[in-house]
Amino acid sequence: SSDGLRLMRLARLAAETGYKIDAATARAAIASAENLKDITGERKREELDKILNADTKYGVADAHYRGMKLLVRLGLLPYVVEPLAGAEEIPQNPEYHAYDVLEHTLRTVKAAPSGIVRLAALMHDCGKPYSYNMYGNMHGHEKASAVITRDVLGQRCLRYPKEVVERVAQLVEHHMYDRDGKTKEGKLRMFVAEHYDIIDELAALMRADKLGTGKFKEEELPANRIVAVRDKMLEEGAPTSLGDLEVSGADITDMGFSGPAVGEILSELFRECVLCPKLNNREWLLSYAQKRLK
Repeated sequence: SSDGLRLMRLARLAAETGYKIDAATARAAIASAENLKDITGERKREELDKILNADTKYGVADAHYRGMKLLVRLGLLPYVVEPLAGAEEIPQNPEYHAYDVLEHTLRTVKAAPSGIVRLAALMHDCGKPYSYNMYGNMHGHEKASAVITRDVLGQRCLRYPKEVVERVAQLVEHHMYDRDGKTKEGKLRMFVAEHYDIIDELAALMRADKLGTGKFKEEELPANRIVAVRDKMLEEGAPTSLGDLEVSGADITDMGFSGPAVGEILSELFRECVLCPKLNNREWLLSYAQKRLK
């Protein structure tokens, strides 16, 4: 009762060691759960990170999953990730999910690799309760989840560094991309180019999300199309940033372009070369820009 953070430490230590919590201690923790609301975001963030990576401490299998389950059982989760409060009451289509929103979230955390992907796994469906309660469905929940992620992980709550918040929010926002596997390759190539630095983490989150449904086994998961397209682009030498183009902004300016037009032309050239990498040669790029100048 003297330090609410000890409640999270209780869950974390039990998870890391694999020990059980004494019944009287558990009852005392449950009775004191509200004390956690007065703890600063930074202190809660540190414990949450340790819980999410509890299996790496002493090698206890699935310790991170048990740690998160303990936060739920002790009544602590609402004071750490408030939008997930009540998520266990949100049902999901049994055709695609074996679990409610909360259990699916925790099983996605369980299946995710340690590090930032687990944090993204924890937040990836945090917009489902909001969407369900507001609209009666979960369509577009990934957008709501990204907004909520920036709020919960940001300066108002857990106070993660800005770069961590933004990276996790991007993973959350795009975790449903190409869910049905029907996106045309051209659009996939542009997506890869625009989000090149998060592709591996995004693929890991997508994999964990599928396993977390309870409808797939590891060996049943198909290859990730986004990763396949990324690898194909690398083999072809496709650009993944404007800096990979064989012309620069200075080249475009020297041709007579100025202001926003410079960026617009570079963006056009980038798109053409992402779709057809062999076009990324100086002669063709300058010729294309010259035609646009007219």
